[in-house]
Amino acid sequence: MTDYKSAIDITDYQINKPMIELLHGTPISFEPINEYEIEIEIILRLAKVTTYRDQATSAHNLRVSKYARLIASGLGWSVNEQEKLMMACSCHDIGKIGIPDYILFKQGSLTAEEYDLVKTHTTIGHDILNDSRLPLLKEAAIIALTHHEKFDGTGYPNGLAGEEIPLSSRIVAVADVFDSLLSLRTFKPTWNINQVIHHLESNKGLHFDPVCIDAFIGNLLGALKLRDSFENDLSYAFDLTSKIKLHHPEERFQEFFKSSPVGIAMIDHLTGEFLEANQSLFIYTGYSKEEFLSLTIWDITPKEYEFQEIQQMYDLNTYGHFGPNEKEFTRKDGTQFPIMIQGFALNQNLNDARKVVWIVVQDITLTKNKEQQLSQLALHDPLTGLPNRRLLSDRIQQAITHSTRSKIPFALIILDLDHFKPVNDRFGHSIGDAVLKEVGLRIKNNLIRDSDTIARIGGDEFVIILPEIQNHKSALLIAEKIKVALHKPMDIEGYNINISGSIGIALYPEHGNDEDTLYQNADDALYKSKNSGRNSIHVYELEK
Repeated sequence: MTDYKSAIDITDYQINKPMIELLHGTPISFEPINEYEIEIEIILRLAKVTTYRDQATSAHNLRVSKYARLIASGLGWSVNEQEKLMMACSCHDIGKIGIPDYILFKQGSLTAEEYDLVKTHTTIGHDILNDSRLPLLKEAAIIALTHHEKFDGTGYPNGLAGEEIPLSSRIVAVADVFDSLLSLRTFKPTWNINQVIHHLESNKGLHFDPVCIDAFIGNLLGALKLRDSFENDLSYAFDLTSKIKLHHPEERFQEFFKSSPVGIAMIDHLTGEFLEANQSLFIYTGYSKEEFLSLTIWDITPKEYEFQEIQQMYDLNTYGHFGPNEKEFTRKDGTQFPIMIQGFALNQNLNDARKVVWIVVQDITLTKNKEQQLSQLALHDPLTGLPNRRLLSDRIQQAITHSTRSKIPFALIILDLDHFKPVNDRFGHSIGDAVLKEVGLRIKNNLIRDSDTIARIGGDEFVIILPEIQNHKSALLIAEKIKVALHKPMDIEGYNINISGSIGIALYPEHGNDEDTLYQNADDALYKSKNSGRNSIHVYELEK
């Protein structure tokens, strides 16, 4: 195989220019390092500041950083993401340098006023770090500010709750409390491990994100080993040479290329042949190295992305780079998976004069799955899985747009269960929930078109959209089928339950040309059904 190593010239480090200008002309010997290494050194120097104020806080910061990395690993973060989190949270308590000694080292409990002053270490830490333009320091500022927020919204300084709190801070919250409870402080005794674990578990969903607790408890043994290893030893934290490895550029690149958790490949610019690729790409696609290097990028790119490929070629030729773009690759077994891809043309040519392109590829299957799950939660009723009010509103707007263009009306039907509260009162909410699921299923079974929509918008109220309905008689026919289906007895966990529904119907545009008007008129027709003895159907036009 051709040796391409000689063609790789990675000597142009991203140097912090103002810093070099500042140091220029001084007698200090200076060896250039890249921007990320500068970030690491700065943040470690900041963390080291705390040793001159409070040795216990410094040891605590180190252990918390290690625990945070352990939790992030359990959550599936990449090694690079874990390292960055570990660096950023090493300064989570840096704001304590602004707390007076008489409070910081006080024996015994703090007064309410003193505790309020201690709380300001979050905003002090944020103020110290936040003005930086360096990403690591900005992340450290966020963690410093929000690591005492609680999942239920009762934390400080801003009372954030749930996912309003950055995930990095939710991770640090678990690590911070774990280490604090196991450690001796001037204001508290040491807890034993059983007490600490009980505290963490009992505060899932209150103080702590349950996901972070599960990730931590799942590797508790690793956490205890870390604690034993770094109980008082701070040398690791401030051994900068262990963090900043100034190897020869080619050696550093080769190490990165082989161990990178994302796919990296060298491609012939004209033919699309793979000239070299790393192990991550082989794992992504299911090919052996020999098989993969016999392919071109066109072989693993689905044809529907042909236009995108043409655009990427244009960007490469015009700007020297493309992306990041989302697309899909095809595995050896024929299945497709989503990726994020970006590339850049290498300025040098190979010995055989071929121009090459480096691509970086990340499998984003997990990200897409999470997006889909979040979308499902945001747009669907968690009990029945039906669209919720938010998605319903979107579907109504789509129906209005389509109906306006096609000049064909659509129907909006509101259905409310009759006497549903006694079901909950008599049989309990679990049976009531089962009834609601069965109602959703029966309604759905009577909607024969894929374009029809059924939504649950709360309680026992359901809404149906029937696109392209010629007149109210067509809507009445479907509503009648639904009414009959609901009135049939339900066998729910051995209980025979009888229920019915009242229904109101409005048509667009006859009964309203916007969502609010249409909904209000259908609701008026529903209440006419309720007031006329329930288990009946009314159309708004009959109310004029």
